[in-house]
Amino acid sequence: MRVSVLAVLLLCAIGALLNGCSKPREARVTAALVGEKAFNDPTLSASGAQSCASCHAVATGHSAPNDLAAQFGGIDLKVQGLRNSQPVRYLATNTEFHF
Repeated sequence: MRVSVLAVLLLCAIGALLNGCSKPREARVTAALVGEKAFNDPTLSASGAQSCASCHAVATGHSAPNDLAAQFGGIDLKVQGLRNSQPVRYLATNTEFHF
């Protein structure tokens, strides 16, 4: 249930932005708040114990919080991923993601 509520809120905020919302600033703020909540919510993962922020830590520039080449995840947090955690901040300079 929690996932579906988050998804609906995010879709509503994005829809408002794309359809020329009469209050675009409020729509952007709402979308950002929903995104931040989803980014930090461990219950959205397979294990229910790992959020996006687990591998993209603020303290390390939104990259891996440790020296592992790839982080562990999956249902029991015992499966190592196949690549390292890219810093999220690179999106600011990547024109592919500019809206």
